[in-house]
Amino acid sequence: MPAGVPNCSIQQQAQYGGSSARCGELVITAGNGKKSVNAVTVTVGGKTPTVLAAGQTIQSAIDAAYRAT
Repeated sequence: MPAGVPNCSIQQQAQYGGSSARCGELVITAGNGKKSVNAVTVTVGGKTPTVLAAGQTIQSAIDAAYRAT
C-alpha cells in the first residue's frame, strides 16, 4: 500500500472490534491507458471479511450477523 492512504472516514464500531482501517480507491488502468469507469473501494485493516460458502446467500450472512449481536 502506498504511503499517505488516509484513515477511513467511518471506522468499524467498537462493538465489532473497532479499527484504524485505511481507505482508498483502486482504479484499474488498461495497457492502452484507459481507466476503469467503476472503481473499487479498498479497506486495509479492521475486521476480517466474511467469506460466503458456495450456495450461501448474502441475506443468510446478514441474518447470521444480526443473530450474533
